[in-house]
Amino acid sequence: MDRSFPVVITLGNGEKLVAQSFVLLETASQFSEIQKYTDEDTVKGKIAFCFMGEMLNNKQQTSYPDVTTAVAAKGGRAVILPRFYTETILQDDPIITDLDIPFVPIDYEMAQRIDEYISNGINDNYIPRAKISLTQTTIGDEISAPKVAVFSSRGPSSIYPGVLKPDIAAPGVSILAAAQIPYYKGVSYHFDSGTSMACPHIAGIIAVLKSIHPKWSPAALKSAIMTTALTYDNNGMPIQSNGRVQKIADPFDYGAGFVNPVMAADPGLIYDITASDYLKFFNCMGGLDSGDNCTTAKGSLTDLNLPSIAIPSLRTFQAMTRTVTNVGQVNAMYKAFFQAPAGVEMAVEPPVPPVLVFNKDRRVQSFRVTFKATRKVQGDYSFGSLAWHDGGSHWVRIPIAVRIRRHDDADVVTGSHHDMLASVLGSKEVALESIVYSYRHSFSGFAARLTEAQASTIRGLPDVISVRENQIHRLHTSRSWDFLGMDYRQPNGLLAKAKYGEDIIIGVIDTGITPESPSFADDGYGPPPSKWKGVCQVGPSFKAKSCNRKLIGARWYIDDDTLRSMSKDEILSPRDVVGHGTHTASTAGGNIIHNASILGLAAGTVRGGAPRARVATYKTCWNGVGCSAASQLKAIDDAIHDGVDILSLSLGGPFEDPGTLHVVAKGIPVVYSAGNDGPIAQTVENSSPWLLTVAAATMDRSFPVVITLGNNDKFVAQSFAISGKTSSQFGEIQFYEREDCSAENIHNTVKGKIVFCFFGTKFDSEPDYYNITKATSEKGGIGVILPKYNTDTLLGDTLLTLPIPLVAVDYEITYRIYQYIKENDGTPKVKISLTQTTIGKVSAPKVAAFSSRGPSYIYPGVLKPDIAAPGVTVLAAAPKAFMDAGIPYRFDSGTSMSCPHVSGIIAVLKSLHPKWSPAALKSAIMTTALTYDNNGMPIQANGKVPKIADPFDYGAGVVNPNMAADPGLIYDIEPSDYFKFFNCMGGLGSADNCTTVKGSLADLNLPSIAIPNLRTFQATTRTVTNVGQANARYKAFLYPPAGVEMTVDPPVLVFSKEKKVQSFKVTIKATGRPIQGDYSFGRLVWHDGGIHWVRIPIAVRIVIEEIYSKIS
Repeated sequence: MDRSFPVVITLGNGEKLVAQSFVLLETASQFSEIQKYTDEDTVKGKIAFCFMGEMLNNKQQTSYPDVTTAVAAKGGRAVILPRFYTETILQDDPIITDLDIPFVPIDYEMAQRIDEYISNGINDNYIPRAKISLTQTTIGDEISAPKVAVFSSRGPSSIYPGVLKPDIAAPGVSILAAAQIPYYKGVSYHFDSGTSMACPHIAGIIAVLKSIHPKWSPAALKSAIMTTALTYDNNGMPIQSNGRVQKIADPFDYGAGFVNPVMAADPGLIYDITASDYLKFFNCMGGLDSGDNCTTAKGSLTDLNLPSIAIPSLRTFQAMTRTVTNVGQVNAMYKAFFQAPAGVEMAVEPPVPPVLVFNKDRRVQSFRVTFKATRKVQGDYSFGSLAWHDGGSHWVRIPIAVRIRRHDDADVVTGSHHDMLASVLGSKEVALESIVYSYRHSFSGFAARLTEAQASTIRGLPDVISVRENQIHRLHTSRSWDFLGMDYRQPNGLLAKAKYGEDIIIGVIDTGITPESPSFADDGYGPPPSKWKGVCQVGPSFKAKSCNRKLIGARWYIDDDTLRSMSKDEILSPRDVVGHGTHTASTAGGNIIHNASILGLAAGTVRGGAPRARVATYKTCWNGVGCSAASQLKAIDDAIHDGVDILSLSLGGPFEDPGTLHVVAKGIPVVYSAGNDGPIAQTVENSSPWLLTVAAATMDRSFPVVITLGNNDKFVAQSFAISGKTSSQFGEIQFYEREDCSAENIHNTVKGKIVFCFFGTKFDSEPDYYNITKATSEKGGIGVILPKYNTDTLLGDTLLTLPIPLVAVDYEITYRIYQYIKENDGTPKVKISLTQTTIGKVSAPKVAAFSSRGPSYIYPGVLKPDIAAPGVTVLAAAPKAFMDAGIPYRFDSGTSMSCPHVSGIIAVLKSLHPKWSPAALKSAIMTTALTYDNNGMPIQANGKVPKIADPFDYGAGVVNPNMAADPGLIYDIEPSDYFKFFNCMGGLGSADNCTTVKGSLADLNLPSIAIPNLRTFQATTRTVTNVGQANARYKAFLYPPAGVEMTVDPPVLVFSKEKKVQSFKVTIKATGRPIQGDYSFGRLVWHDGGIHWVRIPIAVRIVIEEIYSKIS
């Protein structure tokens, strides 16, 4: 709700920062020394501050009660600690009742500012200080509300996917209500948070409504509450859903919206349901005896008169009926207004215009809603709404959730194929002889031996989309580069025009390299480019001849600390023991290698983005230790000397590396991975504006397996099942529930069985997949089925090392398997098919769940990440240990894999445009990026709660190499501009050329705009250079972020041979009342009327004060 509890942290330099907590003790109200906390007994009389940038890597938040208690025990005055959110903290237990000193949670951007203040001492006598105010209580104007609480459980329902849940949202955070007696210091009321607190709010509202309308049924009361719910906050903005990544709330977050009691008392229309209708549904779905009144098909709820619509499996078309009762003015006319879910055509009947007319004799009316899928691939849920409006105060709105599904019951699909063929060929026997393949899982279709006449007859059948003659294709590439549109076989394609990146030198700073890999063979290469000055540094298992005309340089770096701590299997040479550097180098610049696969999966041609580029490796990362920043800086310095054209670094940490700016100043683009700490906000690494920071996305390749239950129900999941008994015969299911599902509890009873685990609704921590599977195998089990939110991190070659198949399924499938086990009178059984490799059957790209998210807590004025590229289940070169086992190529996932994709693309672009600066290359990649998937839908971001991706997920979008080669306009930046920024922000001391105000990057000519603290008005200038047709005219198209007005001056740019560079001013003005808001997103696009759409993303946050913490 709109009540907050601000406290002010004042630093010794006068800077003030506002957070939320319950500070009732004055132990830190006077200035005290502030110290970075360690376990040492040095905090007495001080404020302990924990930054722990490394904390982002393990995704676990430090236990603040434990830290605060420890600091108090050592005489400390208070604790300041970063957190991702405060909703579970702002209650009296334990902050008020158990902690003896104040605890204040802050966001990571604020933590960075405090860390800078502590670290930037001017001399040895410098003592950083801080004080913490007592808590105030503010209401209304300070914060945006309501927001869906981070702890609130989300839909869809795994039990009843055809019912949209939850129904409604209500206040449930920091609720003050009666306390048990006795309570802390005799207090009669206390704070608590949870959906347990939201529920009685609705119960109280129902009591009020029932007083007004005593004859209304429970369904009518529910309808009144849902159809009048709010979907906008107190600032007129869409309600946000809190979490580690904030997003605009959808019906799976809050149902119909936030309860609005005043409107619910007069809803206009209600969707009523009789008890007998529920019983029909319950008898079929609840597992009780099915009686005569059970007419609803199991699993289908299309015509149950709910004030919501959920279609979990829309294949082509679905219709449903709803009935409304007029409880408002007797004579009324309502008109339908609907917003169709993305990818769906929606219609409401009666005919256009859809209108319902009520009078004294006609109080009840029915209408029909139809949904038609407009896309053909396996999709995600999308959302819409249907509202009936009487022209006055009544807007009767219901939420809609639709998911397009192409996976059907496989045997039913095959049977339909047989029936269709039999209708043409004359009998089922002939049809069975004719059919070659039945495509049953990703789509419905078949291959059959037919004459031209028979094919023509089938082509004319009503359910047939297409009939085509069989073709013989060449092997696919190992997908990611073809998915990006970089087909190496096209004689006039981008790669051919760029000569496949010939003689561009890609420097890779990583774990070393495997010189024996075919990806680095030098057949057909001439001598290295004349500018090359690098060396081939030898060592054990890496001789001088390990380098060649492809792998033209290799160096390794180690210090004493690394030497003492590294793994025993490491080798003191450029030799790659881990395999990470080999994988990334081959992805960026590896040769074209045919007939590659991993154990038969993803078979085809594997290559790098610039397959004729030269590769130089710099080994700074060591197994068991990581990557030394000092070694990395030396490698960067050597790479500049050696003559690399691009630097690719699939590594990172919580802090920035200023050494990279000097590389960019030399004209060398530097590409970094964004980090793998997603989907948590403020986790993006490598956020300096001169870097190209890459997020990870999926591609359209999938690895489906079919799970068949003993009752012949079939489910499609993704996994690597390449051998074993599970594919050919049914195995008994060994069932484990909740905490019993652990490696320690797997017993010998699993021999010959398939283990299945069910965790109910408590999904806070996922099971230990690998150890459970290993334990099952050791005890003789033949397979494991476990629930998982997504498979982005699962589909790697570690899965292939397991001796038996491990299949991850979503929670809806998990429940249906659980239901089958519980309702089975005999022995529940299951079998798992072998994995197939399919292309183009799933929506892609999607931002990977693990990919780190913005905003940057170090540079909030820089929109990061910059771009996304394929980084999930990427097939690339393997280290020697794999090669010796007959596996020269392997899978890996991470932003480490997406980074070299962009490095390879930069190499190609640099071949085409050798004079372009790093900023120009970055601009070309960002301004041409894709924001729609292969089905024309907005790109999704994976996570525990999937959402439509925004710039903090993927920057400008997913890289589009072909368009980047001809961007039309570029946003260029001189290195001197970066140095102005860096001297102010990087802590190296200010120089005469430091003119940028600290924290403000408004006029740095980036191909993005981020305004983290918009109070009323901000103007920013950008400059574009025409690199397309000399005479061109570009018009601006504005898509302002919600809550702001946006103008561009001038709105038209005219270029000529003499006028290649033009500047324009972007003005952004807050339109709502002053409020502490959330980020909203927009874009600015310049279009020349032809093929060039030059787009930059915009992120804006409206604030009252810059000093507010950005966590709720």
